Amino acid sequence: PDPVADPNGDRRAGCEREALGQKKAVVLAERCRAVGSGPVVDASTEGVTPGNVADLTAGVDLVVDGTDYAIPEVGLLLADASREANVPVLLAVEIGF
Repeated sequence: PDPVADPNGDRRAGCEREALGQKKAVVLAERCRAVGSGPVVDASTEGVTPGNVADLTAGVDLVVDGTDYAIPEVGLLLADASREANVPVLLAVEIGF
């Protein structure tokens, strides 16, 4: 749910100056769409919560987990819901971008 901010520029994909202030999920979804016309990309800007995780994993082919690995309970929540929905999860952890 966080916006792109100056401190993110050294460690996050998509954190160019023109993206400052925009939601990170929206910026990265736009970059994925720009790769080609194949995937349909939806992005959640409200974050992953117990109240919305089932909706986030319903009816999708793949979940890309870009949650903060420093807060593992969020990623675990997403992984559990994805498993229940029988949807594979791609971990998109950035280390040393």
